[in-house]
Parts: sequence; structure tokens; C-alpha cells
Amino acid sequence: MLRINTFSIHDLLGFLLLAGPAIIFYLSYWRLGRARIDLLFANLLTICSLCCLIMFLEDNIVPQGMPSVDVPGAAAQSFWLVRLLYASSIVWLLASIRFTHVFTNTHNVLTRNALLTYVFLFPLTAIVFLPAFLQQRMAPLGFTSDWKHAMPWFPKVGPLAVVYLVAWLATQAYCQWLFHRHIQSLREAPDRIRRRANAVRLAFLVQVAGVMADVTSTFLGYVGIGVFPITSIVTAVLIARSILRDRIDSERSQQRLAQELDLASRIQSRLLPMPARGVCGFELVGWNQQAEQVGGDLYDYLCMPDGRWLILLADASGHGMGPALQVAQTRAALRAAAMQSPRDPAQVLQVANSLLSQDVQDGSFVTCFVGFLDPLRRTMQYASAGHGPIIFYDRGRNTFDTFSATATPLGVLGDEEFSPEVLERRFSSGDFVLVISDGIWEAANAGGNQFGIDRVVDLLRDHLAENPGSILTALRESLAAFTGRQQCDDDLTAVFLRRRVAECGALA
Repeated sequence: MLRINTFSIHDLLGFLLLAGPAIIFYLSYWRLGRARIDLLFANLLTICSLCCLIMFLEDNIVPQGMPSVDVPGAAAQSFWLVRLLYASSIVWLLASIRFTHVFTNTHNVLTRNALLTYVFLFPLTAIVFLPAFLQQRMAPLGFTSDWKHAMPWFPKVGPLAVVYLVAWLATQAYCQWLFHRHIQSLREAPDRIRRRANAVRLAFLVQVAGVMADVTSTFLGYVGIGVFPITSIVTAVLIARSILRDRIDSERSQQRLAQELDLASRIQSRLLPMPARGVCGFELVGWNQQAEQVGGDLYDYLCMPDGRWLILLADASGHGMGPALQVAQTRAALRAAAMQSPRDPAQVLQVANSLLSQDVQDGSFVTCFVGFLDPLRRTMQYASAGHGPIIFYDRGRNTFDTFSATATPLGVLGDEEFSPEVLERRFSSGDFVLVISDGIWEAANAGGNQFGIDRVVDLLRDHLAENPGSILTALRESLAAFTGRQQCDDDLTAVFLRRRVAECGALA
């Protein structure tokens, strides 16, 4: 078994230290979001570990205590491995430039033409195998193999090697300039971000020191790149510390955001009403499914002091946290306005529009349906601010009617221009109304076809004999079957109101 030269231990340690983190960052890239910074750093670690492995192999061509004449082709093997080390360092140079561009968010010609840069520079790795790059020297070693005795045996330095090492130094200087400019732009950034950038800059400064040492040794007649494995280890450790800290901070931020969204989701779910009880002669149910943890849809119903029932369905443009806050504000405004009796749907919408038009500045809006159901008169007055179509079923004629909005969405027009029209509908036995958000009829399948109002009407016709809860369940299942997925891209909300066939009774 060959004995390992003691002066090569740092190369072996470098390979072992860098190969593991490289695998970790590759897994981080493929399993945790595919962040480009993870992939680039994994590539840097891989190239560093490869260079350490090459140096280790080169140092152990001649075992410790054995003369080189007893190892056939020792000088030729060493010469080939040193050339391979230079070729690997060219790849390292390219990866360093790309890493610096991504980390500092630099956009210039070199960044825009990164692929062309790689295509152009990769063939340059072939120059290390030209006779002019390194000049082989075949002088054998003595009876021991250590770095002091090995220096005369190394290949003489060719002119292209000197040019390359100077170019390598210039590349590191360019990276330092980019890091300096990046850090200067972070004066107002949090301390942790500036510390992270400084850590990466320090890592590249260590690499610059290694390159300068190699350039100096090259001019003294040594082959150069001897310090490369050591500087690559330090560089990798410092950059790994920075990126891992960034990953930890990101995961903590995501955890905090997830907790806040979960809390917001629970709060929003509490805004949905309990099952309606005491609506004499009517069945009233609602359904809501958000596209995200929180959404911009909301429905509500409330028994008023005068015995009427307030029925609401609001849909803020978009979905997520912003629309969720907007629709919650709309619900509060509508409820407050409705409680100031006597009110009709138009007055309630006007109060809500007045409040929203003052707060909404970014072009967003809220569509809203407001209805006042009078169970004793069996009528409903309603107005719709941009929300529709509204589907009514007349059991006596066995027909479906769809009605459009009676006003523009809330938050679009000022008080003077906003004037909703109020309509009234009388319910005979078995008549019903369905109010849905646009997320239902605009839901699209893989081919881009929308679910549409016609499919909603057909589904209602097929389930006329069922109870309201079963009808909404059938609607949800039909949507899932049509789109091919359980979760749609937009929030889904529906309110179903039907007059019982039996005049009055407890809600089933």
C-alpha cells in the first residue's frame, strides 16, 4: 500500500472538506427552491474539491521515501496532473465571475452574454496542453519526496502560464471592484446583509492573496497554483458561512411569514358566518375556498333588528394578503352601514364606496352583492356593484334568469358618480338565487377553456331536487373535475338562497 506524503495532507483535507458541502448545496438547489446562488456555489465547491484532489494525487505520484526512478513515468504523470490543475482553475475562474455577478446583482455585457463568455473561454482550457504553456523538465528526484526536493523537478514555467496567472489576478481584481461597489450600495441595508456581503468579499480577498503568491512563485521559476487548494478552502468556508446564514435567515423569515399567514387565515375564517338559523321559509348556505391561505373573497349574512336578513358577497381584485385586508374592510363598512336602519342596498353600497374610494389608490377595486331578504314578504331587494352574473331560478316557469351588475365596482367612482340601481325579486315556493364569484365561472382547464355560466346553470338544473349544501358540493366537485385540480387559481365563493317548498319550518 502506498504511503501518503505528509505535505499533501492539506490537499486531502481540502478535498474531504469541500466535497461534502458541495453535495449539500446541490441537494439544497434541487430540493429547496432551486436558488441560483446555491447552484453556483455548489459548482465552486466542486471545482475547488477537484483541484485539491488533483494536487493530492500529484503530490503522491512518488511515495514518501521512494526515489522517483522507481516510479515509471513519474515526471510525465506529474506534468499531466499540473496541466489538468490549470485547466480546472480556468473553470474556477469562470465560476468565480458568474458567482460574483449573481451575488452582487450585476447586469453588464459580461452578464448578458454569460453563455457566450463560457463558450468562448472553455476552449481556452486546451492551451494548457500546448508545449509553450509548461515546459517539461525530466530531472529525477532524490531518495525522498517532499516539496523542497520536488521544486527542481517541476516543469519549467512557460510564457502562457505567466500570462494566465496575471489574467487570473486581473479577474479577481475585477470581482473585488464589483464587491466594493455592491457593498457601497448597501449603506442603508440591514447590518446582517452588509456583514454577509463583507464575508464573501473577504473570501475573494483570500483568493487574491493566493493568486499573488502563485504569480510570485511563477516568476521565481516555480510552476505556480501551489497555494490554490489552501485559498480555495478558506474561500469556500467563508462563502459557505455567508450563504448558509442567508439560507437560515430566509427559512426563519418564511417560517414567520407562514405563521402570520396561518393566523390571518384563522382570523379570516372567523369572519365567515355560522350556518343561518331562523330564516323562516328559506334555506341559506354559503361556501368559500381561497386560492391561497388568505384570499380576497368573502360572504356574509346577518339578521337585522327589523327582521330582515343582510346577504353579502364581496370579491376584491386579486388574491392574497392585500385583497384579504380590503375585503375585510369592505365587510365591516357594509355591516356598519346596514345596521343604521332604515337602509336599502343602494345606501349601503354608497357608504362602502365612499370609504373605499378614499383608501384605494393603486387601481384595485371590490365587486360586491348586497341583498336585503324580507322573509315575511318573501322578497329580496338587491344591488350589485360590479358583481355578476346573478342567477335566479323560477320554479313556476322552470326557467333560469341571469342578471348583470347594477353599478360599477366599489372604489372606482367618487360619491357623486356612484349611483347603484336597486332591484326587487319575489320568491315563490322553490325559487332560488345563486350568487357566485368570478373565480368559479372563469376557472379554466388545461386547454384554456373557462367553466362558464352555462355549465353552472346546467349543474343547477341537474340537481334541482337536492338540498342547497349538496348543490354547492356538486358545484365544487364539478369544478375540480373540469380543471383537473382541487385548488383553482382564484378564490371561489358562492351564496345560495332558496324558498322552501314547505312554507315555514326549521332549517334542515
